[in-house]
Amino acid sequence: GSEIVNIMISNAFLPWVELFIMVANNFVKRWWDCPGILAKTMKDEFPQSKSKTVQEFVRNQVGPEAKFQENYSYILTTVFVTFMYGLILPVLFPLALFGLINLMIVEKISFAYFYQKPPIYDNVMINGALTSLGKAPYLMLIFGYWQLGNRQIFFN
Repeated sequence: GSEIVNIMISNAFLPWVELFIMVANNFVKRWWDCPGILAKTMKDEFPQSKSKTVQEFVRNQVGPEAKFQENYSYILTTVFVTFMYGLILPVLFPLALFGLINLMIVEKISFAYFYQKPPIYDNVMINGALTSLGKAPYLMLIFGYWQLGNRQIFFN
């Protein structure tokens, strides 16, 4: 049980770590393209880029594309692990809430300041995720019946 709680605690802070890594990677990529960007002088108002084409310059200066599949996998994993073990480890429910709120804050920051304009998707991915999330309470009932009915968990 303690391993599951420790993993959920580390997963709650994972969106912030990923944001820091993406921002650092993008900063290094921009600095490598325009090394004089940090040391502007009065003589050289606009530093020169090493890019040869406009497409290469844009690729070096813009942020990454939004990756929705990673967010969906994070949400589904957090919800299913919480529902599966939540009856015997009730601390997982506030940890899951904390992790999902962290993900929401990081994604709002990322979409506002960092990501490129996301592609337009249809509702197939959203409906699939909602269908999968609808099965989590049934999983909690099945595992909860087994966990609460198992005498070895409580009287060992």
